[in-house]
Amino acid sequence: MKTFTLSLLLCFSLSGCMFIGLNEDVNQLNAVVTISGQVASVNNSNVPIIVTLSRPENKEYKLQSYTVVYGENDFLLTVPKGNYYLLAFEDNNRDFILQEGERVGWFGSPTLLSTKAGQEYSDITITLKSSEQVKKDLPELFATNKPHKKIELEDSNLGKVVDISHFKPEIGSLGMWNPVKFHQQGYSGIYFLEDYDPNKIPVLFVHGISGSGHDWLYQLSQLDREKFQPWVVQYPSGIRLDLLSKSFAQSVDELKAKYNFESIAVVAHSMGGLVSRGFVNYRTVSHTTTDIISFITISTPWLGHNAASQGAKYAPVAVPSWFDLVPGSPYLDSLHKQPLDKKTEYHLLFSHKGNEGFFGGANSDGTVTLRSQLYSRAQEEATKVIGYDEGHVDILNNQDVAKKLNQLLADAVSK
Repeated sequence: MKTFTLSLLLCFSLSGCMFIGLNEDVNQLNAVVTISGQVASVNNSNVPIIVTLSRPENKEYKLQSYTVVYGENDFLLTVPKGNYYLLAFEDNNRDFILQEGERVGWFGSPTLLSTKAGQEYSDITITLKSSEQVKKDLPELFATNKPHKKIELEDSNLGKVVDISHFKPEIGSLGMWNPVKFHQQGYSGIYFLEDYDPNKIPVLFVHGISGSGHDWLYQLSQLDREKFQPWVVQYPSGIRLDLLSKSFAQSVDELKAKYNFESIAVVAHSMGGLVSRGFVNYRTVSHTTTDIISFITISTPWLGHNAASQGAKYAPVAVPSWFDLVPGSPYLDSLHKQPLDKKTEYHLLFSHKGNEGFFGGANSDGTVTLRSQLYSRAQEEATKVIGYDEGHVDILNNQDVAKKLNQLLADAVSK
């Protein structure tokens, strides 16, 4: 929630501001097609299932999108309107290539799914079939003259190794006010700072609204890189939080399919804590084989933010994520209905150096009130609740916070 309140007030005071571009992005988001469902008849919940969406093109099939799920967990795909074929297969050897011996399923007979802009296509079930059955029902799928290609998208930033100079502070605002452009310009992803190392625990760093990977530079520089490998999550923060959390979960599932890691940790700032809690809940319900050993939130507005209410109500065009930040929103209310897994150790860090008068007497860190940060349900779940005399953004550059993060992460690994 980096400088959220001040940027909102500033935009209300400017003629036109960024609302023209935002209106274009919101219209595009409203036109997106959502396809969701389950893959049935799964034998082994530890084997990744690749769900693909392809469009017919010049007598060929062009991959439009794909996702990875485990077990009979829900899959979610968001794409432009069009005609698609939906297919899923068990990737037994984790090479992202459909091969004989791997069970396959598809939508319909297979049937072309003709979609319309803004529509949701849910409750789709794909049933996996044996190779023998597939050869009878769809013999052309394993034609010897057409070996299957590796499932991958050219523009994926999932697991891309970058230098810290890749993270720019100015793109954070773009992610809130123009989330579609943020994604189209290639800023979304889970970035690595080094090649995957199976001897280190991945730590996912998740920024807040109007933020970017740049927010974490100091903490990344202080992380114990002998024990941990940082994975920087960068996302368009103007998107609805439920969609962000589900996309986050599926991205981690894809990385799990590639690297088969056993445990991860999550460190999140501000609104990133809300997105991450949705992700953690998903992982808990889905009973994946990956343990979230440590979940640490910093200055998270568990009860939302009153400025979001004003923005959603009075702005010429509302940033979609504002609706989820409104106090009492369905998304916020859902977060603590799912208990954390017993293997997940949760720590709540908060900041309290703020301008009290700005909030009409409410104690705050200058952006988020203490009441929102210290929601009782969140405190009850926390192993530790630790406060810092810092502002909402400055806390990320605090040396004591860096030491504490390393300590909490190390403690989680040793247990």
